[in-house]
Amino acid sequence: MAINWHSRAAKLFPELIRDLKTFTYNLESTVSARFYGMPKIHKSPMGLRPIVSSMNSPFHEFSRCSTSRVFFLVSWDPQALYTSLPSDTCLLAISWWVRDNNYRYIILDGLKLLMTHNWFEFGDSFWCQTHGAARGGPVAPPYANLF
Repeated sequence: MAINWHSRAAKLFPELIRDLKTFTYNLESTVSARFYGMPKIHKSPMGLRPIVSSMNSPFHEFSRCSTSRVFFLVSWDPQALYTSLPSDTCLLAISWWVRDNNYRYIILDGLKLLMTHNWFEFGDSFWCQTHGAARGGPVAPPYANLF
């Protein structure tokens, strides 16, 4: 049975939909996230940085609007930072940051959904990233920085 997430969210959280005008997406016109690699030309030997582009994927708009008010003064990327993030621990850390937010449960449930349903296409196959955050989506950098 297919679930229409947009109409379900609109019924449950009408004030959120009204406040977050960018929280509109059309599942019929979305595409799957795509996996590709960017060469690390500044390293020797040259390696690849794995990217999962979420542009036009079903959860891209939620990911983008959930990070629209987050900013940092410093950010860094140690080796394999995004893929080594433990989702449960990250969500616990983020719950502290959003503890006074009226939409904290929506934010945390949405992040949990994003981090546990990270499907992407590679070649002719579909894969699900089972650990960490995928580099290439709007939620990954603030997710890592809040952790």
